Amino acid sequence: GQVEALYSELYTFYLTVNDMGRVWINNQLVVDGWVSTSSGKTITGTIALTAGQKVPIKVDFAEKVGEAKVKLEWSSASNPMEVVPQSQLYAQTLINGISDNGVLNFNVYPNPATDRITIQTGKHHVESIRIIDVAGRTVYNGNESFAGTKSFTLSLEKGIYLVKLTGNKPFSTQRLIIE
Repeated sequence: GQVEALYSELYTFYLTVNDMGRVWINNQLVVDGWVSTSSGKTITGTIALTAGQKVPIKVDFAEKVGEAKVKLEWSSASNPMEVVPQSQLYAQTLINGISDNGVLNFNVYPNPATDRITIQTGKHHVESIRIIDVAGRTVYNGNESFAGTKSFTLSLEKGIYLVKLTGNKPFSTQRLIIE
């Protein structure tokens, strides 16, 4: 997605993870903690941002054993340290449906969901939908041929899943949270 700064100044980003994590902002690796810490360690990095300008942000984290935890905070000269507000984060959106790396984007909502989701692909055609759990097991595999928007009911346990679509062109992979 994207992050939008409140002030034009140097921002410090704080990533608290167990076990591993890293943060890219404006396509620069700003926070690099891609080593196993297992301690809830906070890793920091700084970058100059411009008020009102949305820039790409990507947060990766991985958990080796136990419960995964991640928290992203920021601070600047004018902004006390706080969790990055949701109002300053923007999800990846469908404009023309094609990402910078040539794969087709799509939206899954609501996310988090309970038992019903909607997939929106713009005008792009989908041949099948596959949902994979965090252990890599396929938990849903359906030949759901459509283009545009389709809603359907799921019966999945609470957790984090990956949604993969197949069509005549490659699609990105989206994360889905079931509550």
